[in-house]
Amino acid sequence: LAEQPGMRAERARLASLLWSDRSEDQARASLRQELSMLRRLLPENLLSANRQSVWLDPDRVSVRTETNGDAMEGFDLPSEEFEDWLRTLRMRTEAREVNPAATERMERAELRGKPSLAVMPFDDLSGSRDMLGEGIVEEITGALSRVKDFHVIARQSAFALRDSNLSVPDVADTLGAQYLVEGTVQRSGERVRVSVQLVRGSDGHAVWAARFDDRIDDLFDLQDRIAKQVAGQLSPSLRSAEIARAEALPEADRNAYSLTLAALPHFWAHRWDENDRAIELLDEALAHSPDYLPALAYKAWCHGHRCCYFWCTDPDAEREIVEQIHDRIAGVAQDDPNALVALSAALTLASSEFDRSEAYVERAL
Repeated sequence: LAEQPGMRAERARLASLLWSDRSEDQARASLRQELSMLRRLLPENLLSANRQSVWLDPDRVSVRTETNGDAMEGFDLPSEEFEDWLRTLRMRTEAREVNPAATERMERAELRGKPSLAVMPFDDLSGSRDMLGEGIVEEITGALSRVKDFHVIARQSAFALRDSNLSVPDVADTLGAQYLVEGTVQRSGERVRVSVQLVRGSDGHAVWAARFDDRIDDLFDLQDRIAKQVAGQLSPSLRSAEIARAEALPEADRNAYSLTLAALPHFWAHRWDENDRAIELLDEALAHSPDYLPALAYKAWCHGHRCCYFWCTDPDAEREIVEQIHDRIAGVAQDDPNALVALSAALTLASSEFDRSEAYVERAL
C-alpha cells in the first residue's frame, strides 16, 4: 500500500495480487481477514477501507528505503502476480538508486503539459435520496485518476462548487481544469440511466457524450460497472480532443506534450513515411524535454517498426536505439500503461525478448 499512488489500492487488485493461487471469493475472504487483523495491530485510523479501496493515511506513514539488498528481501508469497509486482518494484527502486537525478527529472517531465479535468456532481433527475449519483461520481473520479493521460482534480474541490451557479468557463477557471465531466442519473424502479458528457472548459462545447442503461442488482457493482464504462470511453475521446488541439497550436507554442500528441496520428498511420514523420515530431518533443517518458516510449516503438518492417537500411542500428531507450526508461515506466505497451511492442518488433515483452503487457493490464 505504501508504494501505491496516494498509498491507496483497489480491494480486487490487492486480493488478486496477494492470493493469485486462490479463487476470487477465497482471495477476498483472505483480504478481509488480514485487514481485520491489521486494524487491531495498527494505530487507530492508520488503515482504512471501503467496498472499493484500501488505503493508509499518507500524513502518518513514510517509506524507508533499504540501502542494502533488494526491496522486501526475504519476503515471499506463493503468488505469481506478487512476484511480478515485486520484480517491478525492485527495478524502479534500482533505477532511482543508480541515477536518482535522472529518474526525478523524468518523473517531473511526465507531469508537465497534461490537461486537467474535474468530475462534477451529477444531477439526480429522479429525486432519489439513496446517494446513487454521488457514489457513481466518486467511482468515476477514482477510475479516471488511474489513467495517466490527464490529471483529475480532487472530488472535494469539484463538489464545493455544486450549488455555485457558475458558468462552465467560470467553473473550469476556478478549478484550473481544461475539461469538465458532467452527468445526470435517472432511476425508475430497478432500472438506472446515467448520461455523461465531456465538455471543454473554455467554452462548454461537448467533446463526447454517452448514455448508460443498467439495472440495480448490487449498488456497488452497478457503480463499478458504470465507472469502468465511462473511463474506458472517455479516455480515448479526451485524447482525440487533445490531439486536435495540439495540431492546431502555433509551432512556437508547442511543447513536449503537444508534440508527442501530434506525432500519434502519423505513428498509427503505419506507413514508413508517416513513421519517419512521427520520429521527427518525437525528436522535437525530446528537444524540448529530453526526459519526457511518452515521447521516449513511442520513439522506441517507431524504431521497432523500422527494424521489423524493413523500413531502414541498418536494422542493427535500429535495434540498438530500441535497447538504449528501453534501458533508460524501463525502471520509470512501471506505472504508465501507455509506456509499458510501447516498450512491449518495441521489444517484440526489435528483439526476441518475448518474456519481458509479455511481462510489460501484463503490468499494463
